[in-house]
Amino acid sequence: MKKIITPLLACLLIAGCSSAPKTKTETASCSYTQEGLMTATYDLTAENNDITVLSLKMIYDKSMFGDIDFTTITEEEKTQMIDAILTQSGITEDMKGVTTKVEIEDTIIATIEMNLKEADPDTLKNLGFDFSNTDMSFDKVVQDMKDQGFDCK
Repeated sequence: MKKIITPLLACLLIAGCSSAPKTKTETASCSYTQEGLMTATYDLTAENNDITVLSLKMIYDKSMFGDIDFTTITEEEKTQMIDAILTQSGITEDMKGVTTKVEIEDTIIATIEMNLKEADPDTLKNLGFDFSNTDMSFDKVVQDMKDQGFDCK
């Protein structure tokens, strides 16, 4: 009986030691609409409860811009508006770990995606995202956003 149990235990021990820890990936999308003029949506991606990617999507209602009909403006005017939006927010193309996208159709949609593994904390701080001294665990951030009135899914 010892001859069977010893090899069996050795196999179980080796199998248990060789398995790599599994990465648990979670996502959430939390939205908030401010006075019908702007909707902010945060998309969060986390690995093992640590947020790795944070994406902020801002959708501005066209009433914020007066009577401008975005469907009639030229591509050059759209490019100028996009450049102005990015300049005003402090975003430049060379920011490591930060990507942006601005779309102008019947409204303006601006998206900032931050890879928190790659982005420089000082760069994020300059953009208004200071995560120092902040618990960035997925569960905590999602709960805090719910507590602030965000609708999270």
